[in-house]
Amino acid sequence: MSSSQSSEQHALNVEFEYPAPLLLLERGLHSVREGRYAEGAVYFTLAREQLDGDHTSLAAVLDAFTQGHLIYWNAQQGLLEASKLFVQVDTEQHARIATLETLRVQGCSGEIAWRGPTPHKKSKPSLSSSSERAIERRSAPFTLASRNCSE
Repeated sequence: MSSSQSSEQHALNVEFEYPAPLLLLERGLHSVREGRYAEGAVYFTLAREQLDGDHTSLAAVLDAFTQGHLIYWNAQQGLLEASKLFVQVDTEQHARIATLETLRVQGCSGEIAWRGPTPHKKSKPSLSSSSERAIERRSAPFTLASRNCSE
């Protein structure tokens, strides 16, 4: 047997030992104080696995933290998705406002007419909600009469 094969076999038989549960708890607390909750949860899980039966109350607290972290993480993901959607919708709304501002006719007499291109109607089988029908009505070209400034 060569020396490289012997060292590979020896390396495969070495078991990794985690630090003592107290050290893992300290590292976990430090991580969560720094806002690194996922890292803290890993340390707490490793510490929990090493606890013996004499530490049932500590084990229960660690289990509760781990469950709470999962709920926290899911809520954080939901908030992130909602924030992305808000940014998208807000950007679209500002674009619509900018379009309205560029199409606005200055002055207060005469007739105000739609100055933009005629919106292209998309062929839809049916409008499923009243809000969709209202949007469709609003997208049609329009003409409004404005008041005369001398009145």
